[in-house]
Amino acid sequence: MKTLKEHLDLIDWEVLKTRLPNLYSDMNDPTVISKFNKVFNELLILRPEENSEGFEIHINQVIDVSGEHFWAVNGRKKSEDIKYNISFDPWEKWLGYYVNNNHLDHVEIIVHCLYEMTWSGFSQEEIRNKYNEL
Repeated sequence: MKTLKEHLDLIDWEVLKTRLPNLYSDMNDPTVISKFNKVFNELLILRPEENSEGFEIHINQVIDVSGEHFWAVNGRKKSEDIKYNISFDPWEKWLGYYVNNNHLDHVEIIVHCLYEMTWSGFSQEEIRNKYNEL
């Protein structure tokens, strides 16, 4: 099983950029794409934290009560079925998490994770501030 960092290192921005709007229609705005590019480049230089607990990222398509399809990204410890919200986790932790997903390609994995990672902001400082407000 590969870590998120290992998946990230297998793709380049130009390929990712073309797939963003296909998976998330709100990622079609040039300003938003530019922000994702900045995050992508930052992730490339960050060092992943050691993942001694074997924490995993799970990505699944879910249908809500209204019948709408959406993608759910959550974390799980290898030996548990408990789902954890990892959207506020530091990006270095994300990069060290294993990706438990055999049905998506590398680009799809990164797009879904980027979307979840930036749910509360496009920098780690913004995300920490949002977390502290809660």
